[in-house]
Amino acid sequence: MIEINGSTCQIDNMLLTKKALYVIEEKDYSGWIYGTVYQEYWRQTFAHYRSRKSGDTVTRIKFYNPIKQNHNHIRFLKEKFFYLENIPIKNIVVFGNDATLKNILVNTSGVYVMKINSLFTFIKNTELNITKEFKPEFLDMTINDFESANVIDSNIRLKHIERIREKYRSGNDN
Repeated sequence: MIEINGSTCQIDNMLLTKKALYVIEEKDYSGWIYGTVYQEYWRQTFAHYRSRKSGDTVTRIKFYNPIKQNHNHIRFLKEKFFYLENIPIKNIVVFGNDATLKNILVNTSGVYVMKINSLFTFIKNTELNITKEFKPEFLDMTINDFESANVIDSNIRLKHIERIREKYRSGNDN
């Protein structure tokens, strides 16, 4: 978790290689996942083979667009660490293997949505296509900056979680 001027940002995973920074938003969801880069909310859908008491045969759950969520994380990182502005940063959203990605439309450069079993191959192939490498001093500085900026105070972390829950209450229509 990173804090700037009282605002916090909790990033699921970051991978800094010799060639790029991968900022990874992880969603351990199952069911069918629908969404586009521009929608505010995406939808997780479960089909029920037998009608439930409500008569519904489908459950739909809205969740905040993970591409936008991760874009905000990257913006936050660039604000905190200005030198990240000019390096390759990949916005990756990863779903668990139990999810079925349906009509996920991403047409923005540097943004990727995939299942976890594709992540290693994706990073490996991306690294092959980037020729410029960071200097060891840059890597050391960046790692040190990330480690020193990491907020470990449990009260700040709890307040962040509460704020996010309030902000993105989606009024799911089950």
